[in-house]
Amino acid sequence: MRPVELHHLRAFIAVAEELHFGRAAARLHVSQPPLSQQIQRLERELGARLFDRTRRSVKLTPAGEVLLQEARGIVDEVEHAREAVQRASSGAAGRLRIAFVGAAAYEALPRCVRTFRRHYPDVAISTRESVPSSEQVSQLLEGSLDIGFIGTPPRRHEELDYEVVDQEWLVAVLPDSHPAAAGDSVEFTALAGEPFIIMSRSRSTSLYDSLLAACHRAGFNPRLAYEVSEMPAAVGLAAAGLGVAIMPSSVCRICVPGVIYRRLEPRVTRDVVLACRRESPLPVVRNFVRLVRTPSF
Repeated sequence: MRPVELHHLRAFIAVAEELHFGRAAARLHVSQPPLSQQIQRLERELGARLFDRTRRSVKLTPAGEVLLQEARGIVDEVEHAREAVQRASSGAAGRLRIAFVGAAAYEALPRCVRTFRRHYPDVAISTRESVPSSEQVSQLLEGSLDIGFIGTPPRRHEELDYEVVDQEWLVAVLPDSHPAAAGDSVEFTALAGEPFIIMSRSRSTSLYDSLLAACHRAGFNPRLAYEVSEMPAAVGLAAAGLGVAIMPSSVCRICVPGVIYRRLEPRVTRDVVLACRRESPLPVVRNFVRLVRTPSF
């Protein structure tokens, strides 16, 4: 038995719903003789009569009634599959895997994802939090990650594209009893003798390197007393009076009794960078990056 062709099923459905070959032909934008031939061919392929035809009426046979239910389901499934493929091909549907670390969670990530979801609500987004920048780069290169939010990379890979999506000031996290707490800002040189609390380089290479470079420009080598893997831990140690933490300004969102936040003078900034595979074959990734790059974003 030859496989039933989809256009034969569409023709059958039109005749079954109109119960008139002339109206069905007009609905399908074909002439009546070819339509009659398609129905006859379908009946031969199925080995069953689908319509009782007289000069005055067209009626479905019991076999035709069964086929109508099945044919509608088949055509609906094909249309659903076609639409799903087209949406995936355009990036309107699919999956997007995003990882982030540190400051990106407070400003850049919510803003970018919120904008993307407004335009592409049917894309499923999965996130991985607190993934160090170096691990994100490795996952991007191996293809297990689509978008990474990282600090300024110490070196750039030819296989990846980078887009600066935010910039943060560094601030000093001080015990509220600290002498510098009285002012709105604190001079970097005033902290030269303090024990420093900082994110470990393995967790945030860019933040670690930015701090050391700023201290050297200010003319001193910092005394690194504690290295932590998460910003809340740094704030907690500062609240306990164990040192001064130097963190991105997004840390100010963490409310812990016993600490204050003061901007540094001269000001020190760090970039928050979106990284992805260069010329990614995934439409969802291209759409995400395109939205981030639009001037109105």
